[in-house]
Amino acid sequence: MSDNFPPFEFLGFANTLRDSLGDEEANVEKEFQVSEGHLITAFDLSLSACGSVISRDAACLRSQILLDDQRRAAIQTAMLQIAPLTFSLIVKGHYIAASTLVRQSIEGIEALRGIRQNRQKDGETPRLKALRHIGKLYGQLSGIAHLSKHNLLSTLLGNIPFKIEPVFSKDTARLLAGVHIQTSIFLALDMAEMVPYSPTEFLSPDEGNACSSSLGILVAEGILAFKNQDETSTAHPSA
Repeated sequence: MSDNFPPFEFLGFANTLRDSLGDEEANVEKEFQVSEGHLITAFDLSLSACGSVISRDAACLRSQILLDDQRRAAIQTAMLQIAPLTFSLIVKGHYIAASTLVRQSIEGIEALRGIRQNRQKDGETPRLKALRHIGKLYGQLSGIAHLSKHNLLSTLLGNIPFKIEPVFSKDTARLLAGVHIQTSIFLALDMAEMVPYSPTEFLSPDEGNACSSSLGILVAEGILAFKNQDETSTAHPSA
């Protein structure tokens, strides 16, 4: 060990930092549960649909499928792995980290669409098509992910310099949760196309009801609005 290594007590700063974050995370989580408990239910419904689809026996045959389906399966698996973490970050008030992962989930859905349409090449950033109704929001999330949008970063941090503890923001939490729930539903639908419930139905009755109920909560909460049969809108603040 180097002679210049700081004294053991110095490492206490790390523990203090962890404890401070943990305490505030718990407080923000309580606020979210009280204010936005319905969104927790909506996410659990969408995630349960994904879990139900992937539990089918046919899912184990994915290693033997066509290359494009292998590409889709890899994206689906990556998205499913981070879905609970993303929602947990939203619930605990870590909006910058959550924004980065929500942006990734948007790109994942668009990549899956591109592969289905034989238009998505490896190494290319997916184009916004299926989720074009949130194009402006996607641009904002990109600025947050790149840490290049100062005003947005400051807002998400509560406009308090050097205050690392998360601060609950109802509007931000609802926005990020709403988009994340939508992408989770899209994920369940894409997975079900590869591993259908039956020869005539992609989703089981329970999976279909879960997705419909999840979307219904978003509509009831005013987060998602259907303008017409082919277009949806997600409410979000302007940049």
